[in-house]
Amino acid sequence: MNTINRVQRIRRLLFIKKQKAAIEVNRATESVNHTIAELEKTLSRLGFVLGTYAPAYSFVQVLQNQIETLKIALDTVKEESK
Repeated sequence: MNTINRVQRIRRLLFIKKQKAAIEVNRATESVNHTIAELEKTLSRLGFVLGTYAPAYSFVQVLQNQIETLKIALDTVKEESK
C-alpha cells in the first residue's frame, strides 16, 4: 500500500511539473509571437521603403522566410510540450 501511495504522489508531482512547463512554454511563445509580429511590421515597412532596390529587398524577403521558419519551429515546440 505504501508503494502505491508513493507512485500516486510521484505521478501527481510529474503532472504538476508538466503543467508548469506547459505554462512556461505558453508564456515564452506569447513573447516570441509578439516579437515576431513587431519584426514583421518593421520588415514590411522596410520592404515598402526600399521598393525596387533589389539587393536590400531580397534581404528583407530572406528575413521574412526565416521568420516563417521560426514560427513553424515555435509551433512544433508548443505541440511537443503538450
